[in-house]
Amino acid sequence: MGRALARDDRGPPELSQNQYHQSARQRVADGVVPATTLRENGIEAQILDTAELKPSGRANRYARLKGTGSKKAVALVSHMDVVPTTPAFWTVDPFAGTIKDGYLSGRGALDMKGEGIIQLMAMIAIKRSGIPLDRDIVFIGNADEELAGMGARTFVREHAGLLKDVEYLMTEGGSNLVVNGKLEYYGVGVAEKRPFWQRLTVKGNSSHAT
Repeated sequence: MGRALARDDRGPPELSQNQYHQSARQRVADGVVPATTLRENGIEAQILDTAELKPSGRANRYARLKGTGSKKAVALVSHMDVVPTTPAFWTVDPFAGTIKDGYLSGRGALDMKGEGIIQLMAMIAIKRSGIPLDRDIVFIGNADEELAGMGARTFVREHAGLLKDVEYLMTEGGSNLVVNGKLEYYGVGVAEKRPFWQRLTVKGNSSHAT
């Protein structure tokens, strides 16, 4: 996970366009968890949408751990980009993946490289352990969520067929409460609000109210 946090996945405007495209192309080539690692563990893996996401140079990641198919699949969805940083506000290098005081710190540790890495490593662990699955586990790593959501939109537009058997989708949302190192509860988010802009014009005598 530290290696994933050490990758600079910011989008414009913090990086120049040339820097952004160059670093993005390198991310596509490397992958956070290389597709070859997944394939070597018997997990189908693909890097998608490199052409559709030009000129950004980004790509979506897709992987599938096969089950018996007696039940519909579950999808684990994450995004691989991060928001910009203000290094002066950090006590560690935000792109170094520093372990300090027992914690791994870096941009994306929570939102949401950390969760994506955990999902992938869990799939590898399940495969290696031989745990029988009655449904497929699908992993989707979106190229962009923070800037314009182009990763998910491109994936759905170009590869809807890969999701036709998915019954449940799990991604970021909800919240967990940890008190003194003890988990108090898991929060489950079932919906998300989005802006709904309106312009109101009221006719009549003007007045002041608080």
